[in-house]
Amino acid sequence: MQGKIQHIDKEDFLEIYPIVRQQTFKPTTIQNGFAVTGLVPYDPEHMLAKLQVQVDKTPTPPGSTHSSNSGVRWIPETPHNLIQLQLQSQTIHRLLKEQNSLPTPTKTALNQLVKGCELAMHNAVFLAKEIEELKAVNASMQRKLRRSRKQLIHTGSLTRQEAQELAQSNATAQNVVQVTNSSISADPLQAPPRRPPTCSGCNISGHKITHCPQLASH
Repeated sequence: MQGKIQHIDKEDFLEIYPIVRQQTFKPTTIQNGFAVTGLVPYDPEHMLAKLQVQVDKTPTPPGSTHSSNSGVRWIPETPHNLIQLQLQSQTIHRLLKEQNSLPTPTKTALNQLVKGCELAMHNAVFLAKEIEELKAVNASMQRKLRRSRKQLIHTGSLTRQEAQELAQSNATAQNVVQVTNSSISADPLQAPPRRPPTCSGCNISGHKITHCPQLASH
């Protein structure tokens, strides 16, 4: 996908889909597609005329291409990629082989140097790819941030007076809650007073039958 981003969220899809669909399915694009293939208007000769068929009367013998490419010698220079590094290494090996056919410490050191350069080039390619992906992700996040800011502006921004009134109302509501909580904690709810007992013998309130004076007098 574009920008090395392999996924897309719902908001970006809904925003991009109408634009991409309108640009893709244009009447001129559809008509040109049918015309190029010779379907509408129907014209098979139009497609047959574009076919380029060439017959080689003298086929190239196998191996000639490889031999011609191998015959071109690499001019030693600073390598900038893996292919140039391999050509440079082959050239140096060939020059060393012409001077001495036996393995020498120079050849061993050269092989180690080439291996280190290959690893460094591989790491550079991976790092460049990661940086490109991070830039694409950062750009996507920036677009989302700008879109959210635009939505905030469209929904309406608060003026200075409205912001002060909103802050004052919030402070007032918070003070009311604090005062209510403090009053509740200072004056806890008390249980209602109990009604005095009524004697079941004389039906007079204030004592029980076990302490009834009438029973005591008898």
